[in-house]
Amino acid sequence: MMNSVDSEKDEKKRRQEENNYFDESFDDDESFDDVEEFIARANDPAALAKERALFKQDERETTGTMSAEFGTDQSVEEPFEDVEEFLLKLEDKRESLNTSERNQNGDKQKKAVFPGAYRVSGVASRNDNTDDIELQRSYKDQEQFNKRQSPQDQEPVENKSSEEAIVAACVLSDPTEMISVGDLSSCSDSSGLDDSEEPKKRSKRKLIFFILLAIIVVIATGLGVGLSLRSGGGGDNDDEQLKNISPQQCEHAASEEISAVLKRCLCNEGLEDIQANHIIQYNTIKENFLESSILLDFDHNMISCELPNIALHWLAEDSAKGGWFIDGNLSDRYALALFFLSMTNYTNPYEWTSRKGWMTENSVCGWFGITCDENREVIQISVPENGLKGRIPAELSLLSRLEHVDLSANSVTGLIPTELGLLTAATSITFQNNEIMGSIPTEFGYMTLLQTLDLGYNALLSGSIPTAIGSCTSLQTVDLQLGSLSGTIPTELCHLNKLESLQLSYNNQLKGSIPSDIGVCTSLREISVEGCKIAGSIPTELGQLLDLEIIRLYRNHLTGSIPSIIFYLPQLQELYLGFNQLNGSIPQTVGLNKTQLQVLSLDQNFLSESIPTELGLLSNLVIINVNNNRLKGSIPSQLGLISSLEKIDVSKNVNMRGMIPEELAALSELKFFDFSKTAIEGTWP
Repeated sequence: MMNSVDSEKDEKKRRQEENNYFDESFDDDESFDDVEEFIARANDPAALAKERALFKQDERETTGTMSAEFGTDQSVEEPFEDVEEFLLKLEDKRESLNTSERNQNGDKQKKAVFPGAYRVSGVASRNDNTDDIELQRSYKDQEQFNKRQSPQDQEPVENKSSEEAIVAACVLSDPTEMISVGDLSSCSDSSGLDDSEEPKKRSKRKLIFFILLAIIVVIATGLGVGLSLRSGGGGDNDDEQLKNISPQQCEHAASEEISAVLKRCLCNEGLEDIQANHIIQYNTIKENFLESSILLDFDHNMISCELPNIALHWLAEDSAKGGWFIDGNLSDRYALALFFLSMTNYTNPYEWTSRKGWMTENSVCGWFGITCDENREVIQISVPENGLKGRIPAELSLLSRLEHVDLSANSVTGLIPTELGLLTAATSITFQNNEIMGSIPTEFGYMTLLQTLDLGYNALLSGSIPTAIGSCTSLQTVDLQLGSLSGTIPTELCHLNKLESLQLSYNNQLKGSIPSDIGVCTSLREISVEGCKIAGSIPTELGQLLDLEIIRLYRNHLTGSIPSIIFYLPQLQELYLGFNQLNGSIPQTVGLNKTQLQVLSLDQNFLSESIPTELGLLSNLVIINVNNNRLKGSIPSQLGLISSLEKIDVSKNVNMRGMIPEELAALSELKFFDFSKTAIEGTWP
């Protein structure tokens, strides 16, 4: 009992000595109005070290006395705990001073250096309990720690003084890090951590920063940040053209008077200072006329120099002149404006051969190449060989009444927009002889009224022929020649009973065989599949196509014999079967088509036997080419009866022999006769 009483007395004495120490170190008369002075004092290493040493010495003496008296083995607390207790005392002193000053000065001194709700150097304020201190040490994720705090323990950083915000930022970034008042300047300079962290942490953060910077650059490059005057994915060198435009070209663009906004975008003048009345027109058109129906995906900023946005600006400029009021459909005017902007080389705006009326306040029905119906809606765009250069905008599909589009023999590039499948009124699509790339959209299958699909002479047109084209039951002409198409000929094409012309030549990756269903195309007049990799035999079903006039199967891998039924076709005029692997003899039925057949080209095969005398019955034959086969026998004298003959080539048939028939001398139109590398003798009559 005595020991307990003595222990309490000693404890009270020790606490009194500590209080006296703090009273001496921090006089009540000191003012904390000058925060900078306080921080400077606290940042003095010598003074701080002296105060801590005195405190430690006093504590050791007290602890030693207690150990000697009670025989306990109490060890001296770790320095970290000493600092904690030191700062706790400092906090008590600060709170008492602040309380008295707040009573005197109102709200003048509401903010202090060390907020009670935040932790500094791992020490909690009087408002925090001991468990929270331990939680803070164990949770390195400050966000997770904050979730464990009660709402009243958290105060927003913006409500603190600048010094408090710095300390809070430092502690929030890593609650286990020792942050002293002296670290405030370094913490402020680097947003809380950079200068006070270990070199390893700084290196790691720098690495993360540069990685993020690289990602941002890549994303910005991919999205085409900056000015771009191409819709639907942008042009190949559009940004470069705009940046390199010369002052003379800027003047030229201004003299064109197409659009003030376009000129400003071309010359990099920016759109930030657009006039108020123009902005009103722009927003009115966008919100009331376009956005709800045709521009659901229109996400361009008003100051953007993307083509769809420039077209909308032009419409706003045009509205001031009353231009769009005279057209039946505002979307038609917008679509054609965007079409013009997409098909113009901005370094030379005069490149269009003719652009009469385009981009003026006049009705679009008067623009060059545009035809409208009685309702003043666009039904035709016909600008072949007109110097167009650019990509087809997807917004062309807004021309809902469009029936004919002819962009042939220009410099149209890029992909065919899938949105063109929405042109359900279209009867003719002609994009031949351009620089179009990519595949044929399967969405073309929606154009059930389509009669002509001409995409020929686009060397970069690739992919397979969509089977969906078989849904275009009105198709009469399909021209896909001289491209890079692959795959096989879809049987669905053979079910188009209105199809008259099928041209797939020189797609050298097109393989497979000619579908036997070809006989269903009873309206077919021409089939051209030259220069491909078509194999197999010639289908006899071709003999069912009584309107067939031209068969071009030149340069493939066809095998087997020539079906004799082909020569029963009453309208057959041209038969090209050369450069294959056909064998057997030339059918004697060849003479049945007496008046129609003009070209018989069977060269570079494995044909044998002799040339049938029935050829002499073909009164309108112009060309006979059977060179480089395995034919034998002599040249039939009956050929002299064909007065229209201009070319005879029987060369490289080493087994042919005999004399040159004298009857050939009567062929007044004959211009070419080759019997080289044969055993034929004689001279030209």
